[in-house]
Amino acid sequence: MSAGNPNAPCQRESSDFQNQVDEAIRTLQGEQPEIFDGDQVKSVGAYYVGLIKILDRKGLCADADGEELGVASSSGWNEQFDVLSSKNGARWGPVSYRATCYPSTVPIARGALPAQQSGCSLPSSQEVACGREPYGQFYEDVEAAITQILSMRPELFDFGQWAPGTDFPLVKDIDAYHKGVADIMTTKGYCAKADGEEIAAQEGHERPERAVRRRSPGKVHPAWGRHLPRELLPAAF
Repeated sequence: MSAGNPNAPCQRESSDFQNQVDEAIRTLQGEQPEIFDGDQVKSVGAYYVGLIKILDRKGLCADADGEELGVASSSGWNEQFDVLSSKNGARWGPVSYRATCYPSTVPIARGALPAQQSGCSLPSSQEVACGREPYGQFYEDVEAAITQILSMRPELFDFGQWAPGTDFPLVKDIDAYHKGVADIMTTKGYCAKADGEEIAAQEGHERPERAVRRRSPGKVHPAWGRHLPRELLPAAF
């Protein structure tokens, strides 16, 4: 299918795809129980990507816009579903249906793939869905990389200034700090990059992760011990 129309008008009607979406949620709970705690979704990114793949197996085109799941069988129209509650609970049944759009809003146009990351053997890709998780699969390696750069590149930090209540020294050169952490992650076998706001790392396109830096007013500190990873499925680069 060609890219959908993001400005397509939508209205509430009766749903044609409700059963398929509900079945996809139950199928995903059986296939990937590790991303659920009962009906609570532990990995938002994996949840949306899993539903998209299952619906694809049913012959339906599905895509996520960060808020809702769009489902279509042709470019003429699609249905929108809110399959995740504000507290990350899986939502199904008639309450999940939101609207029908003419023409279809999915698939979502995402533009050209980014250039392949230097030093990364994986081909380029783009994320479909993201979600915060309390701890990521790469947490320990990111922690070790931050510890290592504190020791290797002390000139990047002001050890006379600390974030209140933490052991986070002031970062004097945030770009060099991010690049240094990304370079260390690369030596550990990851594909890693710094984009000016976050450090992204991946081992494969299915389980990428971003480690978010921390800020305090007027100062930037390493996210040592405190970074909250977001998982982007597939990888964002």
